[in-house]
Amino acid sequence: MNREIKFRGCNFDRKEWVYGSLGRDLENNAYYIIDEYEGIGRTVMEESIGQFVGLEDKNRNRNI
Repeated sequence: MNREIKFRGCNFDRKEWVYGSLGRDLENNAYYIIDEYEGIGRTVMEESIGQFVGLEDKNRNRNI
């Protein structure tokens, strides 16, 4: 079973969840997620990062 691994994290600027691929900037010791919709890397708070498993609740809200 091949499944794309996605992550989510809370964005510093907009204070909203960002979903996509996880990356790390070693020079600045920061984590970022490349937004799956916009294709832009957004810096996220390290403590908010989690792996997205693809589940949604009955209201179609994404869960980790």
